[in-house]
Amino acid sequence: MTKIRIFAPAYNVAGSIQALLEEMDDVSALLEKSYGYDLEMFVINDNSSDNTGAILSEAHAKYPWLSVRHNSENLGNGINIMAGYEWASEADIAGCLDADGEHSPYAMIRHLKMITEGGYDGVVGSIIFPD
Repeated sequence: MTKIRIFAPAYNVAGSIQALLEEMDDVSALLEKSYGYDLEMFVINDNSSDNTGAILSEAHAKYPWLSVRHNSENLGNGINIMAGYEWASEADIAGCLDADGEHSPYAMIRHLKMITEGGYDGVVGSIIFPD
């Protein structure tokens, strides 16, 4: 089974993180059922001052594919991205996703297909605007 690890630094995203996690749950189930992929996600809460931490703690109990770390101080996006890649280093495929909902997790299905079937070593970015 191909192991996929996706991580997301999160800071003050209480308004969007729940929808992102619900979409990731759909994507996780689809990837496992249709392609035999094992998806794990790691969200790093960078000491958010809103309700992000509580939402992530509740989601961690609900979703078996989700790991969460709560920073005790704000470390900044760069340090959290480095920590995410370190966590993901044991995966067959690793990626970073914004936690603010601007990137659709559903696009990962297309990206993974490009990597596994199209001979690409990687795919970078996909912001989908409604219009």
